[in-house]
Amino acid sequence: TDAFMHAVETNAKWELINPRDEGEGPTETVSARDLWNEIATSAWQTGDPGVVFINRVWETAPNPQMGRIETSNPCGEEFLEDHGNCCLGSINLDKHIVLTNKSDNEHGSAMDFDWKLLEETIRTSVRFLDDVIEVNKFPLTSLREVNLATRRIGLGVMGWADALVRLNIPYDSDDALKLADKLGGFINRTAWDESGKLAEERGPFPEYQNSALHKKGMPPVRNSSVITIAPTGTISR
Repeated sequence: TDAFMHAVETNAKWELINPRDEGEGPTETVSARDLWNEIATSAWQTGDPGVVFINRVWETAPNPQMGRIETSNPCGEEFLEDHGNCCLGSINLDKHIVLTNKSDNEHGSAMDFDWKLLEETIRTSVRFLDDVIEVNKFPLTSLREVNLATRRIGLGVMGWADALVRLNIPYDSDDALKLADKLGGFINRTAWDESGKLAEERGPFPEYQNSALHKKGMPPVRNSSVITIAPTGTISR
C-alpha cells in the first residue's frame, strides 16, 4: 500500500496483522524499512516474494464499478474483478525479425522488426482472443457472466531475448530499454485501436458506459483490457 511505502520512506514502524485474526490487533511491530529491505533481498536472491503495489491496481482498474479488486490470477499478471477472468495469448517477437536493406556495419546487413507484419499479428490476435470469449466453456455461470460483461483479453509477448540476440542488442543495455519502450507502446496502441474497430462492428463491452475507461474519455472499445505480459514458459515451443 502507499501507506506502507510512506512508512518505508520515513523509517517508521509498521504493524504486522494476520488477516485471519483481523480485529485482534497486530501480532508484531517492526521497522517498515527493515521489512522492505528483507523483501527486496529475498526477491533478488530467490524470486520470492512477489510484490504488488495495490493502490496502483485500484487506481488503474478499468471496472471499479464492479467492486474493489482484491487479488490477481494465480500467476499474478491479471488483477481481476470478483469472478473475473481473461483469455491470454502471446506474440512471438522472434518471428517478426527480418533482414533489412540497411547495413549497421561494413560486414553485413542489419536486422529489424517487421513492423507491418507485427501490426497484422496484433490485430489478428485481438480479434482471435475476442472470439475465444464467445466459444469458451466456463465451470461456473458467474465466470461467464463477468467475462461477457467485461470482455477482458490479454495479449502479451514471448521471444524478447531471442529477438535481441538477432538484433545484436545486449539484454541489459540502454538500447534494449529504448526498443522495449517503442515496442510496448506500438503493441498497446495497436491493440486498443483494433478493440475500437471491433466495438464499431460488434458493440463495446457491456460495462463500458459504467467503466473508468468511459469516464476517462476513451472511445468505445470491445474489451476492458487488451494487454497482459504473462509467463510464457509452458507455451513457448
